[in-house]
Amino acid sequence: MFKSSIIYLFSTLLNRAVPLLLLPVLTQHLTPAEYGTIAIIQVFLSFFQSLFGGLNVNISRNYFSMGRLRFQSYMTAVFVVLIILFLSSTLLSILYLNAELPLFGLSRNWLLAMPILACMSMANMLNLTLLRTEERPYRYATWEISNGILNLMLTLILLLVFQFGWAARAYGIVVPMVLYGLFGVIALSRRSMLPLRFRCLDVKETLSVTMILIPHTMSGFVVSLIDRIFIKEMLGVDQVGIYTIGYQFGTVTMFITLAFLKAWQPWFFKKIASDSAQDRGEIARKTWIYLGLLIVGSIIYLCIAHFALPYIVDERYWDAKSVLTPLVIASVAYGGYQIFFPYLVHLKLTHLLAIATPTAALINVILNFILIPQFGIVGAAYATLCAYTFTFIYVAWLSCRRISLPWFSWKM
Repeated sequence: MFKSSIIYLFSTLLNRAVPLLLLPVLTQHLTPAEYGTIAIIQVFLSFFQSLFGGLNVNISRNYFSMGRLRFQSYMTAVFVVLIILFLSSTLLSILYLNAELPLFGLSRNWLLAMPILACMSMANMLNLTLLRTEERPYRYATWEISNGILNLMLTLILLLVFQFGWAARAYGIVVPMVLYGLFGVIALSRRSMLPLRFRCLDVKETLSVTMILIPHTMSGFVVSLIDRIFIKEMLGVDQVGIYTIGYQFGTVTMFITLAFLKAWQPWFFKKIASDSAQDRGEIARKTWIYLGLLIVGSIIYLCIAHFALPYIVDERYWDAKSVLTPLVIASVAYGGYQIFFPYLVHLKLTHLLAIATPTAALINVILNFILIPQFGIVGAAYATLCAYTFTFIYVAWLSCRRISLPWFSWKM
């Protein structure tokens, strides 16, 4: 697991570090308002991605309990659900436009493209999840790194050579998303993972699990991104750009925890399925180690980020420094939540997240509404911190209560 974690860490950091690597260039060539426009596009994209729920979770949940041929037909059922969700989100996009609801600066064409982009993003995620579940970290790393390089190079070429302005970054995000979604479907087909057969019961079960997770993923969208909408309406789009820079710096530790958890989840599902006392003790011990390293590493990173930010971004964005501390602490809480999430998946209790995440989203919305007018972008950061802290405490308590692990006697 450690070896795989290093590979996942390297590939994920390289892929997710693209926005950070681009910061010196983007902040020199784009105004805070233009950077805020990119943030609004990402908000809408994340919203439509949330409408696809945790569809990829179904792969990890069923891979080890099905034979090869059985799982192949199940993958086709997963893609049938993907098509159903794509058509539903397209209809929602059309209804939203016809209702003439606010677009927050987004064009109609961008909104119509969102369901396609979200669908391609999920198709790529399904392929990556299968690679990770099959414990093929090198192929996974090749896929992720090449995606990140294309994202980086396309943005730089469109910005510096063709002078596309903020659209250069937008196209740098969405073009690789579409291409790698198509590549993912082709790769799965070539591996015989999408045969022209499926069971209607599999479609029904997968759709049921995914629909249960949609309130959870949508609530996650609210907690992590809705603050940009509040900031735009209350403070202006330029403050959205500054806050987004701070958010990117403050949540870097999320990339590291995400990389580790890509290796953790297949290992966890294997160990927990054995029902061995020794394996359960190992799960408890590694969970404690993970939480300890997460806290210590975040403290070290916070010191580095405070020092480095003024040397990386243009001085127009230096106010982003004010949100670093609450956002780094929020990242710790989110990392803690992530380690306990697979427990609920194993127990098939993901429906209980319908309580946790909507409550966290409600906390976030209320605190954004109260704190942003008083404290500006710092208020949005503290709203995020409170929401993530609640989610972590609730999910950790629920997981420990429902599954028996030797939390305080794992040495035995």
